[in-house]
Amino acid sequence: MDFKNFKTYSDSPQNAFETFCTQLFERYLRRKYNSNLVKFRVVNGAGGDGGIEAYGELKNGKIIAVQAKWFLTAMQNSQITQIEKSVNTALKIRKKIAEYIICVPRSLSSTKIGKGQVPVENTEESRVDQFTTKIQGVHLNTKFKWWFEQDMQNELLDSDNEGMNKFWFERDVVTHKQLVDQFDLEKAGWIDKRYIPELHGPGVIQGHIEQILFSQNYRKELLGTIGEITKILQNSTSIISRFTETLEAGNPILTELNAVQSNINQNLSSLLLLIKAIQQGLSDLRAIKFQPMPITNNLFNELRDWQSTDRQLGLPRRLIATLDRIVDLDLTTEVNKIKIEVAQSGRLFLGNSGTGKTHALSNTVDIRLNRQKLPALIIRAKGAPNSDWKNLLQKALDIDNWNKNEMLSALETLAVRADHHAAKALNPGEELKNEPAKIIICIDGLEEDTDHWHEWYMRIRESVILTGRYPRVRFAFTARPYFLNDKEMPTDHTFRVIEIPREGDIPVQEVLDQYFEHFNITVEPRSLIRGIDSLYALRLFCELYAGKKLTELDEILTAEQDLLNEKIDRMDEEFKTVINPGAVRNPIREAIGAIAEVFYNRPEISHIDLFTLLKESSLSYLINEQVERTIEFLVNNAFLSKSEIPIGTGVMKMKMVSYTLTYQSIMEVIMAEKYVAEIIEEKITAIPEFLSTVMQQGKPTEQQLLNQRIVQEITNMLFHKHKRLIGRDDFLEEGIDEAIILQLQTRALIQAPSDVAASFKKNIDGLYFKDHTSRHFVFRTLIYPSAASADNYFGAEYLHSILIQQTTAIERDKIWLGIDRYDINKLNEEESRQYFKYDLRWVIDPMGENDLYLPEFSLHNEYPLVFGWALASLDQLFRERLRKALTAWAISQPQEFKMLLVKLFPCNDPQIQEDLAAITLGVASKLKDKVALQELADWSLKNVFAHPGRHRNIIVRIGFRSVVEKAFYAGVITDKQAAQARPRQIESLQFIPVDADALARGGQQIYPIVHDLAWYVIKRSFDDFLEYQSMDKDKEPKDKAEEFLKAYIEHLSLEDLSVYEWAISAAIAYMKSLGFKRTEGNGNGFTDASHGSKSKLFTQEEKYTWLAVHYIQGYLSDHLPLKDTEKFVDDYMKIINVDNPAELLIDTIHEEMPDIEDNWIVKEPLAPEMQELGTPDEQVKTAVEGEPIIDFNNWIHFSDRDLRNEGNDKDWLALFNYTSVHDSKAFINSRVDIRGVLIEKGQAPELLDIVKNHPRRSSFVESIDRMVSSPDTDIYSNPTDVVWMKWIREKYHTETYYLPPDGEEKQMQYAVTSITKKTVEDGENEIFIPSKAVRDMLGIIEMAQQLFLDDKGRIMAINHILNRPNYDRQEMSLVPKEEFLAKLETDRKEIIWFVDLFRSKNSLNDSIKSDLHPMRTRKYIVWYEDGKLRWEKFWDARFSNRRDKDTN
Repeated sequence: MDFKNFKTYSDSPQNAFETFCTQLFERYLRRKYNSNLVKFRVVNGAGGDGGIEAYGELKNGKIIAVQAKWFLTAMQNSQITQIEKSVNTALKIRKKIAEYIICVPRSLSSTKIGKGQVPVENTEESRVDQFTTKIQGVHLNTKFKWWFEQDMQNELLDSDNEGMNKFWFERDVVTHKQLVDQFDLEKAGWIDKRYIPELHGPGVIQGHIEQILFSQNYRKELLGTIGEITKILQNSTSIISRFTETLEAGNPILTELNAVQSNINQNLSSLLLLIKAIQQGLSDLRAIKFQPMPITNNLFNELRDWQSTDRQLGLPRRLIATLDRIVDLDLTTEVNKIKIEVAQSGRLFLGNSGTGKTHALSNTVDIRLNRQKLPALIIRAKGAPNSDWKNLLQKALDIDNWNKNEMLSALETLAVRADHHAAKALNPGEELKNEPAKIIICIDGLEEDTDHWHEWYMRIRESVILTGRYPRVRFAFTARPYFLNDKEMPTDHTFRVIEIPREGDIPVQEVLDQYFEHFNITVEPRSLIRGIDSLYALRLFCELYAGKKLTELDEILTAEQDLLNEKIDRMDEEFKTVINPGAVRNPIREAIGAIAEVFYNRPEISHIDLFTLLKESSLSYLINEQVERTIEFLVNNAFLSKSEIPIGTGVMKMKMVSYTLTYQSIMEVIMAEKYVAEIIEEKITAIPEFLSTVMQQGKPTEQQLLNQRIVQEITNMLFHKHKRLIGRDDFLEEGIDEAIILQLQTRALIQAPSDVAASFKKNIDGLYFKDHTSRHFVFRTLIYPSAASADNYFGAEYLHSILIQQTTAIERDKIWLGIDRYDINKLNEEESRQYFKYDLRWVIDPMGENDLYLPEFSLHNEYPLVFGWALASLDQLFRERLRKALTAWAISQPQEFKMLLVKLFPCNDPQIQEDLAAITLGVASKLKDKVALQELADWSLKNVFAHPGRHRNIIVRIGFRSVVEKAFYAGVITDKQAAQARPRQIESLQFIPVDADALARGGQQIYPIVHDLAWYVIKRSFDDFLEYQSMDKDKEPKDKAEEFLKAYIEHLSLEDLSVYEWAISAAIAYMKSLGFKRTEGNGNGFTDASHGSKSKLFTQEEKYTWLAVHYIQGYLSDHLPLKDTEKFVDDYMKIINVDNPAELLIDTIHEEMPDIEDNWIVKEPLAPEMQELGTPDEQVKTAVEGEPIIDFNNWIHFSDRDLRNEGNDKDWLALFNYTSVHDSKAFINSRVDIRGVLIEKGQAPELLDIVKNHPRRSSFVESIDRMVSSPDTDIYSNPTDVVWMKWIREKYHTETYYLPPDGEEKQMQYAVTSITKKTVEDGENEIFIPSKAVRDMLGIIEMAQQLFLDDKGRIMAINHILNRPNYDRQEMSLVPKEEFLAKLETDRKEIIWFVDLFRSKNSLNDSIKSDLHPMRTRKYIVWYEDGKLRWEKFWDARFSNRRDKDTN
């Protein structure tokens, strides 16, 4: 190693040396400390102000740092001083540095002999020794170590550093520019027409590459996942606090609640460590130990029987629900899942032709190289020298004489350089917060290299090992699905196989607008192009119809094969006008036919070889010039990609011209057509052997098609056009085994003409009903793919015909989405495993977690019909995602949705009917098409409400009422018509069946309603209408409830009857009517959920008990008043909430959408910084008790520019502002809680007098957080529904106060409403929105995301909501100031605000050891006076609900 030969790669020597030392240092740390190294960071050490170039942090918290100094000559005192300055700066910034390494690129000069043979005292070696001794004496806890030239040479000799010496000291070969140039060559060659940058959109592949690179975008998603966990814990501790604040000291349940809250807070602190590590880009996550969070049954029972005060209304039930989620939350398992997700080395992406694999990889490499300036490579598998990684990388990098390790080391160096360049843009001393830069090596189209699959599997397995050795390197491979052989894949969990959805890496519909704009195409209506099912087909379509305006009058092709053939025909017609080869000749088709077979085995062909091939075969009738023009024509029309590579030098410099096939699919379709013709003409009698099979490693293993696409195309063409099916009457069976023949047959059936497909119906029926494995095969390979088009015989209509004819819902469950876990668990281990493996859910939802995709232009009897039937599932999360997907589709296709209702609603599964009603609710909340609203309302009135006793299910009534009311609001039906959908009393009692056996048995538990279903769930059916009462036949009824029981006693000839007996017996009778036949001996009464909540995965007993509950609730609402009000229900949503699936959809972004993400609007300090005086406890006490300096203009008045970068001069007013933040040390928490109330104009001075001087008249200020109204619904409701459903009133929306001295009564109106939203996956979430009074005042009729719009689409209110993992939070409800104040003036009202400013010690900060807990509450009243805000403090006490000294 000679630093005179050090390569700087166009950098300054100092910068290059820093990069070199950083890379060497990182390798040293990873080798020496291995898993003990938890963090590595590059720092901007410019000018010595940062003190170090990089550092590593160990598990024990110690830091090891490196400093690089480009001193080529002997170090003098000035240079030693530079090093000393760096050391002192570094240890000031990072006090835990345990080892400090100083790198200098030279050998140390030792003792010298001066004149007269006298030793020189002030040598370089002595200066270094003196400095080391001095600095070691100052920094006793830090070890100082020097790396001189020989030390660095020794490090380079380590095997892990192979390649660094060649990169830095031999020749500058691998540079970022070289990677860019290499990619440009690939783009000009085989990638060419396959990649148009402006047509790319983020898809499945990009998402997974972001994950393996541990990028900021992926970490953001990951933090969102953790955020959902912390949200559960935060909600729990918040509700516990709200409840315990209402309890008196000494209450027996306080001890357990406080213990639970303490454990939750400790676990929140532990999660903060994980969040911090992910934010910093640390993929090696530390082990985290969580506190158990046990909750006793006694606590649940106490809360269930709790008698609430007015301040506790609804809290016990919410507390039960949130504690139930805590019981189900396994933090250790969840975090372990996250750690597995984080530790990823590579991906194999499997997708059919035209699904955008090459496009996605090309875009990944393009962005990393040219936008992010990070290293990346893309390699085409076909033709690549794949015998080992050495040859692969040499070819890809265009270098010789480098081994594999040297090249990977050089590539890692480029990643380190990228980090150094990024660090230089920071302020001195700052460190990079992103993940360490990585290199991605992409290899595309493994299946195309048909002769070398075995070698590619070896390279895939080796990639996992290489990633372990080179932690900055990641790999991505692509292939078609038939390439996969599970036995050959890596077993390491860090490498995953990802199946790209059949609709492509990005759904076609999501990129239609981009493509149509690029190719200048308009299509109206869009349903005309539903048949475009791949990105390749979309590309062909756009090339064929570029510049066209297409309507229903045009004959439009959308199938890939039809588009390709039409393109070839048009090319032939155009070309023949130029050369006139004769009417019977088709030179373009003939040329493509000749070329296709060549490209099957070769990735490219030279110009001379291509010319010779065409001239001597298919185009022999053309002259040389015409053959040349044919080649040029194929290039110009994107069938061939041309590349020109300079060869030679000087005057003899020439270009080597070669061609690649633009799309593999071209070759495959043309070859298939050729072999079909030869089979029909009986020139061949079997599939060519080179296409049919391949044996792995020469061993007799499961047979695998070598090119499944071509063989499938041959099979399809023969079957569809010639009615000859492979495997039938021994046709084409030779050399292909039975399993593959079955696959080929099934896929050929998908698009077969109806008359051809119908002849196979009996066979397919037999397979579907044979057993669960055959059913899974038929559904996965035939029915579900066929559902893409209503024209396919075995599609959704075929499935519908099977399922609709089942006599009961229970019988259908058995042959549809399967038996439940109890029945599965009764099977032996192998059978049980098989049932789980072949669950039909995994066909529709293979990932089990992502959004389900439903093409926007699907007809009702395509995928929507399959999704509709899938709503019968026992999996509640799956149902929720199905409802979301169907709602999005139904909003865009309401007429098709009505047709789906016509077809599916008559089924005999009430759960499907409930979900169709929920989807209708979602449609009603978003639909503006008056014609569609009228059609849906008319259907609902006719089919749901025309006969009140036919559809008693309360959820069905809620959902379909919503669309009727929306149609009434739109003016397309009358109030009289809408009234038919509203709750109404039925005078004469209509008896429903009651199970006699259940009545005879009696008791609290009667199978199938036992355990939690009996203790909690069944009681929901009557709890709003009836007390736990009983009646005997001789007793005279005193109220409606007793009259109801007496009527049933007489109807059933009973001696007596209790409410519970009636309810459970009626429920069991209803369940049996749906086909429930299980008996106690072979059934299951246990559920995953407890205390009346719903399990994420139902049992059959749970599903049908809940359906019975909803049925009975609807029935009782017809005949009995609510027990609390003794009035008949006027809104079913007072009894139960139906989740609106439209709230899960992402709305179209409003043009004035505020910048909510990370836009914290804090205009002045809220949490004071700690003064460096005294102990932490003393600092906290000073900060908490110090008088706040606050200007409420900063918390109530906002400009539009506060909300968004492109804001205007508009002003906004806060009705509500809750902002909670910490100081920078997280010693204290400070929050401001501002609540607006509306009062009579001129009342502000009187209110100020009351809160200041009359505490007994101002008890309402003791709990400012209660100054909020609630919708008059069930505990849970949907915010968007509360906004648009005008019939929903509010409760607790006013506060009465009394004026001194005579007690004149006045009222204030709350300006915000609190809504508690609950979903299957996310649990509870409290949302504050403008109150009904404010909404009516501003004409608000719609909520879209966090915006509130009037009938003209103008933003009339904004919810600004932000949360951080450290529990900082900001939530505001804002209204336009000018419009709002004008409305108040018109109504002779004014707004005032009550403010609670609270400060306390941060109990989650473990660094503050004291048990002291200082806190302080100040309260203010804020009002307008002469157009300006005024405020006055009226409360200054330790507690928010009790003054320090009560005054009269």
